[in-house]
Amino acid sequence: MRKKYCGWAVMAGLALTSTAGIWPENVTPVWEELPGARKLYGEPDPIEIVGGFGNEVNVARKLEFELPEIPEGKLAVLKLNAIFVRPGGSGVRFCLALRLNGRDLRMLTADGKFRLMNRGEYLADAWSRGYKKRMPWFGEFNSPVVLIPLRTEEEKDQALTYVFDISDLAEPGKNVLEVVHAGSIGDGRTTLVVTGLEVAAVESSAVRRTRPPQVLSAAEKADFLLERFSAGPEKERLAGIGDAQKRLEAVAEYFRTRSPRPVTLRGNEVHRGDAPKGHDRTIADDAVENRIHSFIPGNPVEAYDGKVDFLTNRTPKRNPDWLAQHNRLGFIRVLGEAWRRSGDEKYAAALTRHLDNWCETAERNYAPGGGAIWNSLSTGVRAKTLCEIIDLVIDWPGLKPESLVTYLYLLQRHGDYLANSGRTPGNWGITEAEGLAFAAIYLPELAESDAWAKTGLSQLREAFDEQVYPDGMHKELNWGYHYYGISWFRDSSELVTLNNRKDLDAYRIAPDRFEKMYEIVGHCLHPDFRVAAWGDSADEPGAGKMLQALKRFPANNLFRYIGTQRREGTPPENFRFFPDAGFYSVRSGWEADAVHLLAKCGPDGGWHNHFDNGTFELFAYGRNLTPDTGNFTYNHLENRAWYTATARHQTLTLNGENSVCAPKHLLAEYTPQFTGILFENRSYPELTHRRGFAFIAGKYVVVFDEAVGTARGKVAIHFQTAPGAPIGIDSDALRVHTCFPEGANLLIRAFPQPGMRLVKEEGQKANTGNRQPRPAFRFEQDKNKEPSLLFATALIPYHGPAAPAARLERLSRDRFRLTVNGESHTVVYAPEIPALKEIRQ
Repeated sequence: MRKKYCGWAVMAGLALTSTAGIWPENVTPVWEELPGARKLYGEPDPIEIVGGFGNEVNVARKLEFELPEIPEGKLAVLKLNAIFVRPGGSGVRFCLALRLNGRDLRMLTADGKFRLMNRGEYLADAWSRGYKKRMPWFGEFNSPVVLIPLRTEEEKDQALTYVFDISDLAEPGKNVLEVVHAGSIGDGRTTLVVTGLEVAAVESSAVRRTRPPQVLSAAEKADFLLERFSAGPEKERLAGIGDAQKRLEAVAEYFRTRSPRPVTLRGNEVHRGDAPKGHDRTIADDAVENRIHSFIPGNPVEAYDGKVDFLTNRTPKRNPDWLAQHNRLGFIRVLGEAWRRSGDEKYAAALTRHLDNWCETAERNYAPGGGAIWNSLSTGVRAKTLCEIIDLVIDWPGLKPESLVTYLYLLQRHGDYLANSGRTPGNWGITEAEGLAFAAIYLPELAESDAWAKTGLSQLREAFDEQVYPDGMHKELNWGYHYYGISWFRDSSELVTLNNRKDLDAYRIAPDRFEKMYEIVGHCLHPDFRVAAWGDSADEPGAGKMLQALKRFPANNLFRYIGTQRREGTPPENFRFFPDAGFYSVRSGWEADAVHLLAKCGPDGGWHNHFDNGTFELFAYGRNLTPDTGNFTYNHLENRAWYTATARHQTLTLNGENSVCAPKHLLAEYTPQFTGILFENRSYPELTHRRGFAFIAGKYVVVFDEAVGTARGKVAIHFQTAPGAPIGIDSDALRVHTCFPEGANLLIRAFPQPGMRLVKEEGQKANTGNRQPRPAFRFEQDKNKEPSLLFATALIPYHGPAAPAARLERLSRDRFRLTVNGESHTVVYAPEIPALKEIRQ
């Protein structure tokens, strides 16, 4: 039987009320009497759309209807009720989007009026954060409308009613309305229900609208800044200029010539004569021609005929990060760097053209806490970027006073918002505090800047204590965000020194506290000095980071050895265990062709961490033989869940489901000839994954995997090998080898057991927006009543195309023998002691 849903009533003045929840009986929505109101179209049945998971993205229901000519003095309005039905979970980003005649419904009509008519506050999406000072939560005024129905305290889905002015989009004759399920994040497959969808004509005079934000003239912005100056002779001098235009020009000139002049880190590092080059040169040259790079690899460069549209998400699957990156102004900063380096005015002119346009958009859509422009993360990132852009372009003779004052006014708006909003947990809060500190130090004239600086720096210091483990690793447990963490925490601290702000020394993070953050990077680098692509990171080079560290800590041998590419310093130790992060690094040496095993079993790192506890990478003879799947996208609509899944990593699954992080360290013992590593993870409610690594003679690895517990089902150990070569499979012998024609290869051989299967899988290697296929497979057994299930797998790196003769045997309950080309090693695996060691013959 088809479900029926509750109805809604439209009261006088478009004040809408509702009953609650989903009801067993249908009540036909009605329009109460309004002056001249006339219903033009109605959809009698509920519209139910399922989507938001896997390939079910941007699922749309198209409705076609005819409309007459709308008479003068009347408006065409659209009313609907949105109900969001979900099986559970807590978060959702983007539920319902609307398009009429191929155009997104934006929050502003074509003539700049507020489209939403039935209440003063627009329910912002999940990117929003609170702002406690003045503004209600409006969301992006001119963004495409995204409707997020509420969930009540009683955990019941509550429908919301929306009434929109569609006069600028509706056409006489045939109209097509698309109701789009734009996907969810974290909730999986969900159902959207739209009821009471109607189009009507109403008298314009009957409609009350919310007023958009006020946009000030350039002279008003100058006065706005001047009013916030600390008391003093400079403020008196500028305020005493009677003519508004001359006062504007004087304020701009003051900021051009102030002494001492605040500087940013980028402004201090980028110099004239160092010509722009590489990808930055491409970004700058394209931006001059209105071709804008998204800063998200894998997305095309967007070309604009006129002004850049900072509000429309052009990605086919509405990747939210794409629009956010546009509004963080990275491409404009690159233009500033190109101008500073080259002195070519085309870059400065393009910078001011794009930034003037963005400022106008941001002012018209000023809504702290809302959308891609004014959510707190983008605001924090952009506050720092905006300081750098102004610092880079302020010396350009062609910079108009009106533009400079507008940039500074918007920077003050950033600081005001960040100072008056609650700090968000995690890396959002770090960027919010960093943006506040940058705005404060770049605008020391403002009476509020001292409080801003102390607040932002203190919050960064507190966040450092909360988010950086004692062993030096950032709590998100992936190298990309670890690097970001170093920058976020370090840059504000160094900005204090660069601007000689000794009054702020007590509030910043002490510079020597960053040494451990760099050290854990160095110890975990592979012999090619690249990091593992764990979580939301790429396997990018790390030697440059070590060179940065060396400049700050010149006595550190690790930084010197790696930063100079082995030319200076001495090789560091071959084994390190980082107990807080749960990282284990053991290597045969520090030569470029050394063998290196890197494993992890750590706490939950949050959203940017994948479901991968127990995973590892094995590097040997110049090649990463088992690289991590890596990060392809943040967008669930592009199948992010596939890349984050446990089955896409070198670890254990039960019935192919994702595991959780519940680690326990058992053993880590190193000698030059043998290293034993043993840990476990309570991966599932009734199953613990116990894993041991025997690193033998600096060249072989035996991996022991136990599935311990009462759970039943298919237990599998997953492997993915390097892209670029196929694998040879011998299913009967449970033997797999890579087929690179030259260089390093890998032989993987399981200890054979009754019922064990070797199964090929789909494999992908991703690096932030780019991906390529690669081999993948699993060893699989059925677990029934037995208390534990054991896998033992030998990993044997070798040179050239010919695989060695290798055999893995079980000699007794806790003894195994690995034989490679006649060379034998006997290993004791006794986790209950715990013990993992080699017995010398």
